[in-house]
Amino acid sequence: MTGPTRGNRAAWAGLALVLVLVVALTGTFLIQAIRAQRRARVPTAATQLDRALDLGAVLDRPHILFRSSAPGPTYGRVAAVPLTDPGGKRSVSTMSCDRIAATTDGAICLAADRGAITRYRAELLTGRLAAGRLIPITGIPSRARLSPDGSWAATTTFISGQGYGTIGFSTETKIVERSDGRSFGNLEKTFSTVIGGRVVTASDLNIWGVTFAPGPRPNLFYATVATGGSTWLARGDLRGRTLTAVREDAECPSLSPDGRTLVYKKRAGSRVRWRYHVLDLATGLERPLSETRSVDDQVEWLDNEHVLYSLARPGSAQADVWMADVRSRARPVRFMRDASSPAVVTGPAS
Repeated sequence: MTGPTRGNRAAWAGLALVLVLVVALTGTFLIQAIRAQRRARVPTAATQLDRALDLGAVLDRPHILFRSSAPGPTYGRVAAVPLTDPGGKRSVSTMSCDRIAATTDGAICLAADRGAITRYRAELLTGRLAAGRLIPITGIPSRARLSPDGSWAATTTFISGQGYGTIGFSTETKIVERSDGRSFGNLEKTFSTVIGGRVVTASDLNIWGVTFAPGPRPNLFYATVATGGSTWLARGDLRGRTLTAVREDAECPSLSPDGRTLVYKKRAGSRVRWRYHVLDLATGLERPLSETRSVDDQVEWLDNEHVLYSLARPGSAQADVWMADVRSRARPVRFMRDASSPAVVTGPAS
């Protein structure tokens, strides 16, 4: 049997090249179709903003989710901007939240649905804001956090009172596994809280403001514990179901992405006035943040050197997000106008 001729070999080579090009183009079209389908599942609200960005396109890149406080139809809605352009045009979703937290593969929304009877909800979402599992909560939404890997979600709500400066306020804090909804329940009742070497069972015990350590399925977290008019920074152990006080006078901690630094509030001579402080976990050294105004918020880390927090404008329902450098005394700068509850997502949402 004779082998293929030179002409036949050239013809087969040409056919192979055509097949490769067809496969490559088909793959490109499929990827574009999948992305378009994903964007179609993310409704963008009609707003008064000219040429509002497509929400699906924003979620395809690193971005910031936040609660819009702009007056008008977008007030209270979840919005997004590219991480590279926080002050630029924004896309506003059809979803309303009081607090939002997010990672690349998930988000959590705490909301009060106000009407004749106000109902509260916490909803687990995909990274592209598709509706997911509901978490039963009681009370006014206060704090929401996801672990960096997205495996755990934490919620804090007010059972009584409406702020941490309210006398006799009471909180409920839960940690839930996102994959199956398994819950640790109210940490005040299901965890052992240790202060000064003794387990505390006082009726005025409150726990709030969870922040998780980095890494896959983290076991370590930090939170605030309070009793007898005093507050502590506490180290939490999910497997051991314990919270151990490690430093007095600390509220709403937030752990840096590298797990080396904590920022939290300290009382500034008043029940309703706070000052942010920075704690180096390796050295134990604590110092005030450059922000001197009283801010009642749990900071969000932009990166390992900068934090974001929302501050209401005096006498207004509007708020802005500010940025401070944790390693210098540089003055804070306004990062985003008409926004609160920022959530930094460093990659495309899934």
